Amino acid sequence: MDKLLKPKDLDVLPTDSNAASVFKYWIATFESLQAVETGQEAIDPSVEVNRRGLLVNFLTPSAYQYIEDCETYEAAVAELKRVYVKTKNNVFAGHLLATRRQLPGESLQQFLQVLKTLSKDCSFRAVTAEQYRWEVVRDAFINGLASAAVRQRLLERADLSLEAALEQAYSLERAQQQSSSY
Repeated sequence: MDKLLKPKDLDVLPTDSNAASVFKYWIATFESLQAVETGQEAIDPSVEVNRRGLLVNFLTPSAYQYIEDCETYEAAVAELKRVYVKTKNNVFAGHLLATRRQLPGESLQQFLQVLKTLSKDCSFRAVTAEQYRWEVVRDAFINGLASAAVRQRLLERADLSLEAALEQAYSLERAQQQSSSY
């Protein structure tokens, strides 16, 4: 049974576009294995499992370099999460979700699955109807901008209110106009 639960070695670079999803899957399979391996600990308290050592057994040398200085299992897992799982830009994630269109040849089910996946990066939170209204107006403002350069600059900001978006867009527009008049 242990062979069925054994995860593959963590072999992905943190800079890979799918590093976060690969790491999340890997850590879930590793923790399943660990639950089985450490189950003996619950039966016999005298059995002590080296959880950090078990973790190291499932890392490639390139992944191990991130945790070699960590002395505990908890510190090692926290460091791996810090390296592999980056914080998301909510404004950009919302833009990707709002602008995604069904691709030619893509089934409705496939399209819906892509939208569900994109929505996971949006960090939705409970807001009032008024806050939601202004977020939707902000997103429509960004999505509808004629200038791709201004849109790109606004999407670089992880947290952006409608007022801040408008202020930055005005500033960027003026800078573009001034630089083109020379």
